[in-house]
Amino acid sequence: MKKDKYNIKFNQPEPTPEMVSKHKDFDSLLKSYNEKGPTPGVWSGRVRRIGLTSVITIAAALMLVYFNPDFLPQLRSSGPVVAERPYVDPPMETIQAKFASFEVDAYQGGTYEYESGSKIVVPPAAFIDFQGNPVVGTIQLEYREFHDPVDFFLSGIPMEYDSAGVRFNLESAGMMEIYAKQDGKRLNVKPGSEIAIQLVSAINTKGETPAFNIYKLDIENRNWVYWAPNRMEVVGGDDIDSSMQKLSEPELQLKSLESEFSQLLEEENARFEALELKIPAPLIPQQPRKANEKGFVFDLDINKDLYPDLAVYENVMWEVIDIPENAFFHKGLYEMHWDDAALNASSDNNYELTLTSTEQVISVMVTPVLTGSDYIKARDEFNQKYSVYQQEKAQRDNRVEKERKAIEAEMAAIKADLEARKKELEREIALLKKSGNFRALAETVMRKKVISRFTVDEMGVWNADRPLPIFQYNCNFTLVNREGQQYLDNAAYFLDKSLNTVHRFYTSSQNTIRFDERSNHLLWLVTSDGKIAVFRPEEFKKLERKPAHTLTMEVIDKTIESEEDIREILAL
Repeated sequence: MKKDKYNIKFNQPEPTPEMVSKHKDFDSLLKSYNEKGPTPGVWSGRVRRIGLTSVITIAAALMLVYFNPDFLPQLRSSGPVVAERPYVDPPMETIQAKFASFEVDAYQGGTYEYESGSKIVVPPAAFIDFQGNPVVGTIQLEYREFHDPVDFFLSGIPMEYDSAGVRFNLESAGMMEIYAKQDGKRLNVKPGSEIAIQLVSAINTKGETPAFNIYKLDIENRNWVYWAPNRMEVVGGDDIDSSMQKLSEPELQLKSLESEFSQLLEEENARFEALELKIPAPLIPQQPRKANEKGFVFDLDINKDLYPDLAVYENVMWEVIDIPENAFFHKGLYEMHWDDAALNASSDNNYELTLTSTEQVISVMVTPVLTGSDYIKARDEFNQKYSVYQQEKAQRDNRVEKERKAIEAEMAAIKADLEARKKELEREIALLKKSGNFRALAETVMRKKVISRFTVDEMGVWNADRPLPIFQYNCNFTLVNREGQQYLDNAAYFLDKSLNTVHRFYTSSQNTIRFDERSNHLLWLVTSDGKIAVFRPEEFKKLERKPAHTLTMEVIDKTIESEEDIREILAL
Protein backbone atom coordinates (compact mmCIF):
# COMPACT_ATOMS: atom_id res chain seq x y z
CA MET A 1 0.00 0.00 0.00
CA LYS A 2 1.50 3.31 -1.05
CA LYS A 3 1.38 6.33 1.11
CA ASP A 4 -0.47 8.47 -1.44
CA LYS A 5 -3.48 6.13 -1.33
CA TYR A 6 -4.39 7.24 2.21
CA ASN A 7 -7.46 9.33 2.74
CA ILE A 8 -7.44 9.69 6.53
CA LYS A 9 -10.16 12.02 7.86
CA PHE A 10 -10.38 13.39 11.38
CA ASN A 11 -12.84 15.77 12.94
CA GLN A 12 -11.83 15.30 16.53
CA PRO A 13 -10.59 18.19 18.70
CA GLU A 14 -6.87 18.42 19.20
CA PRO A 15 -5.75 16.98 22.54
CA THR A 16 -4.07 19.35 24.96
CA PRO A 17 -0.35 18.89 25.73
CA GLU A 18 -1.27 17.78 29.25
CA MET A 19 -3.51 15.02 27.89
CA VAL A 20 -0.81 13.76 25.56
CA SER A 21 2.07 13.95 28.02
CA LYS A 22 0.01 12.07 30.59
CA HIS A 23 0.33 8.90 28.47
CA LYS A 24 3.95 9.22 27.33
CA ASP A 25 5.20 6.38 29.49
CA PHE A 26 7.87 5.06 27.10
CA ASP A 27 10.52 7.06 28.95
CA SER A 28 12.76 9.79 27.69
CA LEU A 29 14.98 7.13 26.05
CA LEU A 30 13.00 7.51 22.86
CA LYS A 31 13.67 11.22 22.57
CA SER A 32 17.22 10.55 21.41
CA TYR A 33 15.91 8.96 18.21
CA ASN A 34 13.75 11.80 16.91
CA GLU A 35 16.44 12.93 14.49
CA LYS A 36 17.14 9.54 13.00
CA GLY A 37 14.72 7.12 11.35
CA PRO A 38 14.92 3.28 11.46
CA THR A 39 18.06 1.82 9.95
CA PRO A 40 17.04 0.27 6.58
CA GLY A 41 17.83 -3.28 5.67
CA VAL A 42 18.56 -4.63 9.16
CA TRP A 43 15.14 -5.94 10.08
CA SER A 44 12.66 -7.84 7.93
CA GLY A 45 9.54 -8.11 10.08
CA ARG A 46 6.02 -7.48 8.77
CA VAL A 47 5.87 -3.69 8.77
CA ARG A 48 3.35 -1.37 7.11
CA ARG A 49 3.33 2.42 7.29
CA ILE A 50 0.08 4.24 8.04
CA GLY A 51 -0.13 8.01 7.58
CA LEU A 52 -1.84 9.80 10.47
CA THR A 53 -2.68 13.46 10.05
CA SER A 54 -4.03 13.53 13.61
CA VAL A 55 -4.43 11.25 16.61
CA ILE A 56 -7.59 10.84 18.63
CA THR A 57 -7.08 10.92 22.39
CA ILE A 58 -10.06 10.17 24.59
CA ALA A 59 -10.06 11.88 27.96
CA ALA A 60 -12.69 12.29 30.66
CA ALA A 61 -13.34 15.82 31.84
CA LEU A 62 -13.99 15.97 35.56
CA MET A 63 -15.98 18.95 36.78
CA LEU A 64 -15.85 19.68 40.48
CA VAL A 65 -18.20 22.01 42.26
CA TYR A 66 -16.71 24.34 44.81
CA PHE A 67 -18.21 26.41 47.54
CA ASN A 68 -18.21 30.13 46.69
CA PRO A 69 -19.96 32.32 49.27
CA ASP A 70 -20.66 34.89 46.55
CA PHE A 71 -22.83 32.48 44.60
CA LEU A 72 -24.85 30.60 47.18
CA PRO A 73 -28.24 29.14 46.24
CA GLN A 74 -31.23 31.04 47.59
CA LEU A 75 -33.85 29.65 49.97
CA ARG A 76 -37.28 29.78 48.34
CA SER A 77 -39.93 29.19 50.95
CA SER A 78 -43.31 27.81 50.04
CA GLY A 79 -44.82 29.69 52.97
CA PRO A 80 -45.50 33.43 53.35
CA VAL A 81 -43.18 34.03 56.32
CA VAL A 82 -39.65 32.96 55.43
CA ALA A 83 -38.01 35.47 53.12
CA GLU A 84 -35.71 34.42 50.34
CA ARG A 85 -32.41 33.84 52.16
CA PRO A 86 -29.07 32.18 51.38
CA TYR A 87 -28.48 28.74 52.85
CA VAL A 88 -25.29 29.97 54.50
CA ASP A 89 -26.51 33.27 55.96
CA PRO A 90 -24.05 35.19 58.22
CA PRO A 91 -26.09 37.59 60.39
CA MET A 92 -23.24 40.12 60.71
CA GLU A 93 -21.03 40.29 57.64
CA THR A 94 -18.48 42.56 59.32
CA ILE A 95 -17.82 40.11 62.17
CA GLN A 96 -16.40 36.95 60.66
CA ALA A 97 -13.70 34.52 61.68
CA LYS A 98 -10.61 35.17 59.60
CA PHE A 99 -8.95 32.49 57.50
CA ALA A 100 -5.40 31.48 58.26
CA SER A 101 -3.37 31.31 55.06
CA PHE A 102 -0.57 28.80 54.45
CA GLU A 103 1.77 28.81 51.47
CA VAL A 104 2.01 25.28 50.05
CA ASP A 105 4.32 23.83 47.42
CA ALA A 106 1.71 22.06 45.29
CA TYR A 107 4.20 19.41 44.18
CA GLN A 108 5.55 18.54 47.64
CA GLY A 109 2.57 19.14 49.96
CA GLY A 110 3.34 19.30 53.66
CA THR A 111 1.92 19.54 57.21
CA TYR A 112 0.52 22.85 58.51
CA GLU A 113 -0.60 23.76 62.04
CA TYR A 114 -3.53 26.06 62.86
CA GLU A 115 -3.54 28.28 65.96
CA SER A 116 -5.76 25.78 67.83
CA GLY A 117 -3.18 23.03 67.37
CA SER A 118 -5.11 21.39 64.53
CA LYS A 119 -3.03 20.01 61.68
CA ILE A 120 -3.64 19.87 57.94
CA VAL A 121 -1.63 17.25 56.07
CA VAL A 122 -1.48 17.90 52.32
CA PRO A 123 -0.14 15.06 50.14
CA PRO A 124 2.12 15.76 47.17
CA ALA A 125 0.49 16.84 43.88
CA ALA A 126 -2.98 16.97 45.46
CA PHE A 127 -4.60 19.81 43.49
CA ILE A 128 -6.03 20.43 40.03
CA ASP A 129 -7.59 23.50 38.49
CA PHE A 130 -11.16 23.64 37.18
CA GLN A 131 -10.05 22.34 33.80
CA GLY A 132 -8.63 19.25 35.50
CA ASN A 133 -5.00 20.26 34.97
CA PRO A 134 -2.41 19.42 37.66
CA VAL A 135 -1.33 22.47 39.66
CA VAL A 136 2.35 23.31 40.11
CA GLY A 137 4.12 26.06 42.01
CA THR A 138 2.99 27.79 45.20
CA ILE A 139 -0.65 27.79 46.27
CA GLN A 140 -2.49 29.38 49.20
CA LEU A 141 -4.31 27.07 51.59
CA GLU A 142 -7.05 28.94 53.50
CA TYR A 143 -8.37 27.40 56.71
CA ARG A 144 -10.52 28.40 59.68
CA GLU A 145 -12.45 26.69 62.48
CA PHE A 146 -15.73 27.04 64.39
CA HIS A 147 -16.07 25.56 67.88
CA ASP A 148 -19.11 26.84 69.80
CA PRO A 149 -22.61 28.34 69.31
CA VAL A 150 -21.26 31.88 68.90
CA ASP A 151 -18.94 30.64 66.14
CA PHE A 152 -21.81 28.80 64.46
CA PHE A 153 -24.10 31.84 64.79
CA LEU A 154 -21.61 34.26 63.23
CA SER A 155 -20.66 31.87 60.43
CA GLY A 156 -24.27 31.61 59.25
CA ILE A 157 -23.70 27.90 58.65
CA PRO A 158 -26.88 25.94 59.47
CA MET A 159 -26.70 23.02 61.90
CA GLU A 160 -29.94 21.36 60.78
CA TYR A 161 -29.68 17.87 59.29
CA ASP A 162 -32.32 16.02 57.28
CA SER A 163 -32.03 12.23 57.41
CA ALA A 164 -34.69 10.37 55.45
CA GLY A 165 -37.17 13.20 56.02
CA VAL A 166 -36.49 13.45 59.77
CA ARG A 167 -35.04 16.78 60.93
CA PHE A 168 -32.27 16.85 63.51
CA ASN A 169 -29.87 19.41 64.85
CA LEU A 170 -26.22 18.45 64.74
CA GLU A 171 -24.16 18.84 67.89
CA SER A 172 -20.63 19.72 66.89
CA ALA A 173 -17.27 18.55 68.19
CA GLY A 174 -15.59 21.09 65.92
CA MET A 175 -16.18 22.43 62.41
CA MET A 176 -13.70 23.67 59.84
CA GLU A 177 -13.67 25.34 56.42
CA ILE A 178 -10.88 24.86 53.88
CA TYR A 179 -10.04 26.16 50.38
CA ALA A 180 -7.05 26.25 48.09
CA LYS A 181 -6.21 29.08 45.69
CA GLN A 182 -3.64 29.98 43.09
CA ASP A 183 -3.54 33.42 41.49
CA GLY A 184 -6.88 34.21 43.14
CA LYS A 185 -8.64 31.19 41.58
CA ARG A 186 -9.97 28.33 43.65
CA LEU A 187 -8.62 24.83 43.14
CA ASN A 188 -10.02 21.33 43.54
CA VAL A 189 -8.60 18.23 45.17
CA LYS A 190 -7.29 15.81 42.57
CA PRO A 191 -9.44 12.65 42.29
CA GLY A 192 -7.84 9.93 44.38
CA SER A 193 -6.12 12.41 46.72
CA GLU A 194 -7.30 13.28 50.22
CA ILE A 195 -6.20 15.90 52.73
CA ALA A 196 -5.79 14.58 56.28
CA ILE A 197 -7.26 16.70 59.09
CA GLN A 198 -6.45 16.50 62.80
CA LEU A 199 -9.10 18.82 64.27
CA VAL A 200 -8.38 19.86 67.87
CA SER A 201 -11.45 20.85 69.90
CA ALA A 202 -13.22 20.21 73.21
CA ILE A 203 -16.48 18.49 74.16
CA ASN A 204 -18.69 18.34 77.26
CA THR A 205 -19.55 14.86 78.42
CA LYS A 206 -20.80 12.74 81.28
CA GLY A 207 -19.48 9.22 81.51
CA GLU A 208 -18.37 7.69 78.23
CA THR A 209 -17.45 9.94 75.33
CA PRO A 210 -20.30 10.02 72.78
CA ALA A 211 -19.72 8.90 69.19
CA PHE A 212 -19.41 11.57 66.52
CA ASN A 213 -19.39 11.34 62.71
CA ILE A 214 -17.93 13.50 59.96
CA TYR A 215 -20.30 15.44 57.70
CA LYS A 216 -19.73 17.57 54.60
CA LEU A 217 -21.89 20.68 53.97
CA ASP A 218 -23.71 20.26 50.65
CA ILE A 219 -24.52 23.81 49.54
CA GLU A 220 -26.37 22.81 46.39
CA ASN A 221 -28.75 20.39 48.12
CA ARG A 222 -28.97 22.46 51.32
CA ASN A 223 -28.08 19.69 53.73
CA TRP A 224 -25.23 17.96 55.53
CA VAL A 225 -23.96 14.75 53.94
CA TYR A 226 -22.62 11.90 56.05
CA TRP A 227 -18.96 11.22 55.18
CA ALA A 228 -17.39 8.78 57.68
CA PRO A 229 -17.17 7.83 61.36
CA ASN A 230 -15.03 10.20 63.41
CA ARG A 231 -11.80 8.64 64.70
CA MET A 232 -11.89 10.78 67.84
CA GLU A 233 -9.10 10.71 70.37
CA VAL A 234 -9.53 12.03 73.92
CA VAL A 235 -6.35 13.81 74.96
CA GLY A 236 -7.38 15.45 78.27
CA GLY A 237 -7.30 19.23 78.50
CA ASP A 238 -10.32 19.36 80.85
CA ASP A 239 -11.24 22.75 82.26
CA ILE A 240 -12.25 21.49 85.71
CA ASP A 241 -10.00 20.34 88.54
CA SER A 242 -7.99 17.43 87.22
CA SER A 243 -8.15 15.47 90.47
CA MET A 244 -11.94 15.73 90.43
CA GLN A 245 -12.01 14.33 86.91
CA LYS A 246 -9.86 11.36 87.91
CA LEU A 247 -12.14 10.59 90.82
CA SER A 248 -15.23 10.89 88.65
CA GLU A 249 -14.21 8.79 85.68
CA PRO A 250 -11.22 6.52 86.40
CA GLU A 251 -12.59 3.67 84.34
CA LEU A 252 -13.32 6.01 81.44
CA GLN A 253 -9.79 7.35 81.58
CA LEU A 254 -8.46 3.84 81.44
CA LYS A 255 -10.57 3.19 78.34
CA SER A 256 -9.34 6.44 76.89
CA LEU A 257 -5.79 5.35 77.56
CA GLU A 258 -6.39 2.12 75.68
CA SER A 259 -7.79 4.21 72.84
CA GLU A 260 -4.64 6.34 72.94
CA PHE A 261 -2.57 3.21 72.40
CA SER A 262 -4.62 2.37 69.30
CA GLN A 263 -4.40 5.94 68.03
CA LEU A 264 -0.66 5.93 68.62
CA LEU A 265 -0.28 2.88 66.42
CA GLU A 266 -2.37 4.60 63.73
CA GLU A 267 -0.24 7.73 64.02
CA GLU A 268 2.92 5.65 63.77
CA ASN A 269 1.65 3.99 60.58
CA ALA A 270 0.54 7.36 59.20
CA ARG A 271 4.00 8.81 59.82
CA PHE A 272 5.59 5.87 58.07
CA GLU A 273 3.27 6.42 55.10
CA ALA A 274 4.07 10.13 55.12
CA LEU A 275 7.78 9.26 55.17
CA GLU A 276 7.34 7.24 51.99
CA LEU A 277 5.72 10.27 50.34
CA LYS A 278 8.28 12.69 51.73
CA ILE A 279 11.19 10.69 50.27
CA PRO A 280 9.75 9.27 47.04
CA ALA A 281 11.48 6.35 45.38
CA PRO A 282 13.32 7.13 42.13
CA LEU A 283 11.45 6.25 38.96
CA ILE A 284 12.40 2.95 37.34
CA PRO A 285 13.56 3.66 33.77
CA GLN A 286 11.36 2.16 31.07
CA GLN A 287 13.05 -0.74 29.38
CA PRO A 288 12.88 -0.53 25.56
CA ARG A 289 11.14 -3.33 23.75
CA LYS A 290 12.58 -5.02 20.70
CA ALA A 291 10.19 -5.67 17.82
CA ASN A 292 9.21 -9.28 17.16
CA GLU A 293 10.29 -10.29 13.65
CA LYS A 294 7.25 -12.54 13.31
CA GLY A 295 4.78 -10.04 14.68
CA PHE A 296 2.49 -7.54 12.97
CA VAL A 297 3.96 -4.05 13.18
CA PHE A 298 2.65 -0.65 12.07
CA ASP A 299 4.89 2.32 11.33
CA LEU A 300 2.65 5.34 11.99
CA ASP A 301 3.42 8.46 10.00
CA ILE A 302 2.48 11.17 12.51
CA ASN A 303 1.94 14.73 11.31
CA LYS A 304 4.35 16.66 13.54
CA ASP A 305 2.92 20.02 12.52
CA LEU A 306 -0.47 19.10 13.98
CA TYR A 307 0.88 17.12 16.93
CA PRO A 308 4.41 18.19 17.86
CA ASP A 309 4.07 16.54 21.31
CA LEU A 310 3.91 13.13 19.60
CA ALA A 311 7.21 13.67 17.78
CA VAL A 312 8.78 11.52 20.50
CA TYR A 313 7.17 8.56 18.71
CA GLU A 314 8.48 9.48 15.26
CA ASN A 315 10.95 6.60 14.99
CA VAL A 316 8.99 4.16 17.11
CA MET A 317 7.03 1.32 15.57
CA TRP A 318 3.85 -0.17 16.97
CA GLU A 319 3.59 -3.91 17.43
CA VAL A 320 0.27 -5.72 17.68
CA ILE A 321 0.18 -7.42 21.11
CA ASP A 322 -3.43 -8.46 21.53
CA ILE A 323 -5.92 -9.34 18.82
CA PRO A 324 -9.55 -9.50 20.03
CA GLU A 325 -11.25 -12.86 19.57
CA ASN A 326 -13.92 -11.35 17.32
CA ALA A 327 -11.38 -9.56 15.08
CA PHE A 328 -10.13 -11.23 11.87
CA PHE A 329 -6.60 -9.79 11.66
CA HIS A 330 -4.26 -10.76 8.83
CA LYS A 331 -1.55 -9.22 6.68
CA GLY A 332 -4.09 -8.45 3.95
CA LEU A 333 -5.40 -5.67 6.16
CA TYR A 334 -2.21 -3.76 5.31
CA GLU A 335 -3.37 -3.48 1.70
CA MET A 336 -6.80 -2.02 2.49
CA HIS A 337 -7.76 1.64 2.07
CA TRP A 338 -8.51 3.06 5.53
CA ASP A 339 -10.56 6.23 5.90
CA ASP A 340 -9.77 6.83 9.54
CA ALA A 341 -7.26 5.79 12.19
CA ALA A 342 -7.19 6.46 15.92
CA LEU A 343 -4.43 5.79 18.46
CA ASN A 344 -5.71 5.86 22.06
CA ALA A 345 -3.61 5.40 25.19
CA SER A 346 -4.74 2.43 27.27
CA SER A 347 -2.47 1.40 30.17
CA ASP A 348 1.01 0.06 30.95
CA ASN A 349 2.46 1.69 27.84
CA ASN A 350 -0.12 0.00 25.63
CA TYR A 351 -2.39 1.70 23.10
CA GLU A 352 -5.51 0.84 21.12
CA LEU A 353 -5.17 1.29 17.36
CA THR A 354 -8.54 1.58 15.58
CA LEU A 355 -8.72 1.45 11.76
CA THR A 356 -11.94 2.42 9.99
CA SER A 357 -13.06 1.98 6.39
CA THR A 358 -16.43 1.98 4.65
CA GLU A 359 -16.44 -1.80 4.97
CA GLN A 360 -15.24 -2.50 8.46
CA VAL A 361 -13.73 -1.27 11.71
CA ILE A 362 -10.90 -3.11 13.43
CA SER A 363 -9.29 -2.38 16.80
CA VAL A 364 -6.08 -3.94 18.08
CA MET A 365 -3.79 -3.32 21.04
CA VAL A 366 -0.30 -2.13 20.14
CA THR A 367 2.85 -1.22 22.04
CA PRO A 368 5.84 0.91 20.99
CA VAL A 369 8.91 -1.06 19.85
CA LEU A 370 12.35 -0.36 18.37
CA THR A 371 14.44 -2.12 15.75
CA GLY A 372 18.04 -2.46 14.70
CA SER A 373 20.57 0.08 15.92
CA ASP A 374 17.77 2.13 17.49
CA TYR A 375 17.02 -0.74 19.84
CA ILE A 376 20.71 -1.37 20.62
CA LYS A 377 21.28 2.28 21.46
CA ALA A 378 18.13 2.43 23.59
CA ARG A 379 19.12 -0.77 25.41
CA ASP A 380 22.60 0.58 26.23
CA GLU A 381 21.16 3.85 27.51
CA PHE A 382 18.61 1.92 29.57
CA ASN A 383 21.41 -0.11 31.20
CA GLN A 384 23.21 3.11 32.15
CA LYS A 385 20.05 4.66 33.58
CA TYR A 386 19.17 1.48 35.45
CA SER A 387 22.59 1.48 37.12
CA VAL A 388 22.01 5.08 38.26
CA TYR A 389 18.50 4.11 39.43
CA GLN A 390 19.92 1.31 41.61
CA GLN A 391 22.37 3.71 43.27
CA GLU A 392 19.65 6.33 43.93
CA LYS A 393 17.31 3.66 45.28
CA ALA A 394 19.96 2.39 47.72
CA GLN A 395 20.61 5.94 48.96
CA ARG A 396 16.89 6.58 49.34
CA ASP A 397 16.34 3.28 51.22
CA ASN A 398 19.13 4.13 53.67
CA ARG A 399 17.65 7.56 54.35
CA VAL A 400 14.15 6.14 54.87
CA GLU A 401 15.46 3.49 57.25
CA LYS A 402 17.30 6.11 59.32
CA GLU A 403 14.20 8.32 59.68
CA ARG A 404 12.00 5.29 60.32
CA LYS A 405 14.15 4.27 63.28
CA ALA A 406 13.92 7.83 64.65
CA ILE A 407 10.11 7.65 64.49
CA GLU A 408 10.12 4.24 66.19
CA ALA A 409 12.28 5.60 69.02
CA GLU A 410 9.96 8.59 69.52
CA MET A 411 6.88 6.35 69.56
CA ALA A 412 8.53 3.97 72.01
CA ALA A 413 9.07 6.83 74.49
CA ILE A 414 5.40 7.83 74.24
CA LYS A 415 4.28 4.22 74.71
CA ALA A 416 6.40 3.97 77.85
CA ASP A 417 4.71 7.10 79.23
CA LEU A 418 1.26 5.64 78.47
CA GLU A 419 2.20 2.43 80.25
CA ALA A 420 3.22 4.41 83.34
CA ARG A 421 -0.09 6.35 83.29
CA LYS A 422 -2.00 3.09 82.92
CA LYS A 423 -0.38 1.62 86.02
CA GLU A 424 -1.16 4.80 88.00
CA LEU A 425 -4.83 4.69 86.95
CA GLU A 426 -5.13 1.04 87.88
CA ARG A 427 -3.70 1.88 91.30
CA GLU A 428 -6.22 4.73 91.80
CA ILE A 429 -9.13 2.52 90.74
CA ALA A 430 -8.10 -0.09 93.30
CA LEU A 431 -7.93 2.55 96.07
CA LEU A 432 -11.33 4.01 95.12
CA LYS A 433 -12.96 0.61 95.14
CA LYS A 434 -11.46 -0.09 98.53
CA SER A 435 -12.70 3.24 99.95
CA GLY A 436 -16.25 2.78 98.55
CA ASN A 437 -16.12 6.12 96.69
CA PHE A 438 -15.74 4.61 93.25
CA ARG A 439 -18.95 6.16 91.87
CA ALA A 440 -18.95 9.30 94.03
CA LEU A 441 -18.59 11.82 91.22
CA ALA A 442 -19.70 9.71 88.25
CA GLU A 443 -22.15 12.36 87.00
CA THR A 444 -19.63 15.21 86.92
CA VAL A 445 -19.75 17.01 83.57
CA MET A 446 -16.27 17.06 82.09
CA ARG A 447 -14.86 19.16 79.31
CA LYS A 448 -12.38 17.09 77.38
CA LYS A 449 -9.88 18.05 74.76
CA VAL A 450 -10.26 15.81 71.71
CA ILE A 451 -8.71 15.34 68.28
CA SER A 452 -10.99 14.37 65.39
CA ARG A 453 -9.04 12.57 62.67
CA PHE A 454 -10.50 12.35 59.16
CA THR A 455 -9.72 12.98 55.52
CA VAL A 456 -11.45 15.26 53.00
CA ASP A 457 -11.54 15.00 49.22
CA GLU A 458 -13.28 18.33 48.53
CA MET A 459 -12.88 21.92 49.52
CA GLY A 460 -15.62 23.44 51.71
CA VAL A 461 -17.10 23.05 55.20
CA TRP A 462 -16.65 19.84 57.22
CA ASN A 463 -18.07 19.11 60.68
CA ALA A 464 -17.50 16.53 63.42
CA ASP A 465 -21.12 16.03 64.57
CA ARG A 466 -23.71 13.79 66.08
CA PRO A 467 -27.47 14.06 65.40
CA LEU A 468 -29.31 15.12 68.55
CA PRO A 469 -32.24 13.08 69.88
CA ILE A 470 -35.77 14.48 69.69
CA PHE A 471 -36.46 16.99 72.47
CA GLN A 472 -39.29 16.55 74.97
CA TYR A 473 -42.09 18.51 73.37
CA ASN A 474 -43.02 21.14 70.79
CA CYS A 475 -44.25 24.61 71.70
CA ASN A 476 -45.43 27.52 69.54
CA PHE A 477 -43.87 30.94 70.18
CA THR A 478 -44.66 34.41 68.95
CA LEU A 479 -41.72 36.79 69.35
CA VAL A 480 -42.43 40.45 70.12
CA ASN A 481 -40.58 43.55 71.37
CA ARG A 482 -41.59 45.53 74.47
CA GLU A 483 -44.11 47.49 72.39
CA GLY A 484 -45.81 44.25 71.36
CA GLN A 485 -44.68 44.42 67.73
CA GLN A 486 -43.97 41.03 66.23
CA TYR A 487 -40.60 40.09 64.82
CA LEU A 488 -41.19 38.79 61.30
CA ASP A 489 -38.67 37.51 58.77
CA ASN A 490 -35.77 37.79 61.21
CA ALA A 491 -33.12 35.08 61.51
CA ALA A 492 -33.47 33.80 65.09
CA TYR A 493 -31.29 31.41 67.06
CA PHE A 494 -32.20 28.93 69.79
CA LEU A 495 -29.96 26.70 71.87
CA ASP A 496 -29.78 24.33 74.80
CA LYS A 497 -26.76 25.54 76.79
CA SER A 498 -25.69 22.00 77.63
CA LEU A 499 -25.29 21.17 73.92
CA ASN A 500 -22.76 22.48 71.43
CA THR A 501 -25.14 23.54 68.68
CA VAL A 502 -27.54 26.29 67.68
CA HIS A 503 -30.85 26.03 65.85
CA ARG A 504 -31.55 28.74 63.27
CA PHE A 505 -35.05 29.61 62.10
CA TYR A 506 -36.76 32.56 60.43
CA THR A 507 -39.44 34.26 62.52
CA SER A 508 -43.09 34.28 61.55
CA SER A 509 -46.36 34.94 63.34
CA GLN A 510 -46.04 31.52 64.95
CA ASN A 511 -42.77 29.63 65.48
CA THR A 512 -42.61 26.00 66.58
CA ILE A 513 -39.63 25.01 68.69
CA ARG A 514 -38.76 21.61 70.16
CA PHE A 515 -37.01 21.71 73.51
CA ASP A 516 -36.25 19.94 76.77
CA GLU A 517 -37.77 21.68 79.81
CA ARG A 518 -35.01 20.41 82.08
CA SER A 519 -32.26 22.30 80.25
CA ASN A 520 -31.23 25.94 80.14
CA HIS A 521 -32.31 27.57 76.88
CA LEU A 522 -31.37 30.81 75.18
CA LEU A 523 -33.08 32.52 72.24
CA TRP A 524 -31.93 35.59 70.35
CA LEU A 525 -32.21 37.43 67.05
CA VAL A 526 -30.60 40.34 65.22
CA THR A 527 -32.92 43.31 64.77
CA SER A 528 -33.17 45.34 61.59
CA ASP A 529 -30.86 48.01 63.08
CA GLY A 530 -28.17 45.49 64.05
CA LYS A 531 -29.01 45.09 67.75
CA ILE A 532 -29.33 41.82 69.66
CA ALA A 533 -32.74 40.94 71.10
CA VAL A 534 -32.61 38.09 73.63
CA PHE A 535 -34.85 35.84 75.72
CA ARG A 536 -32.75 34.41 78.54
CA PRO A 537 -32.70 31.05 80.38
CA GLU A 538 -34.25 32.45 83.55
CA GLU A 539 -37.24 33.68 81.52
CA PHE A 540 -37.70 30.25 79.95
CA LYS A 541 -37.81 28.74 83.45
CA LYS A 542 -40.86 30.91 84.27
CA LEU A 543 -42.91 29.54 81.35
CA GLU A 544 -45.77 27.19 82.13
CA ARG A 545 -46.19 24.06 80.07
CA LYS A 546 -48.79 24.97 77.43
CA PRO A 547 -48.93 24.74 73.64
CA ALA A 548 -48.24 28.43 72.85
CA HIS A 549 -46.42 31.42 74.32
CA THR A 550 -45.69 35.04 73.46
CA LEU A 551 -42.07 35.87 74.25
CA THR A 552 -41.12 39.48 74.89
CA MET A 553 -37.57 39.92 73.69
CA GLU A 554 -35.09 42.17 75.52
CA VAL A 555 -33.31 44.46 73.05
CA ILE A 556 -29.75 45.16 74.15
CA ASP A 557 -28.96 48.79 73.39
CA LYS A 558 -25.32 48.25 72.51
CA THR A 559 -23.44 48.65 69.25
CA ILE A 560 -21.98 45.32 68.18
CA GLU A 561 -18.38 45.73 67.07
CA SER A 562 -16.75 42.40 67.81
CA GLU A 563 -17.28 38.77 68.65
CA GLU A 564 -16.48 39.60 72.29
CA ASP A 565 -19.48 41.97 72.38
CA ILE A 566 -21.76 39.12 71.32
CA ARG A 567 -20.32 36.70 73.87
CA GLU A 568 -20.82 39.29 76.60
CA ILE A 569 -24.46 39.95 75.67
CA LEU A 570 -25.34 36.26 75.38
CA ALA A 571 -23.19 35.20 78.35
CA LEU A 572 -21.66 32.46 76.19
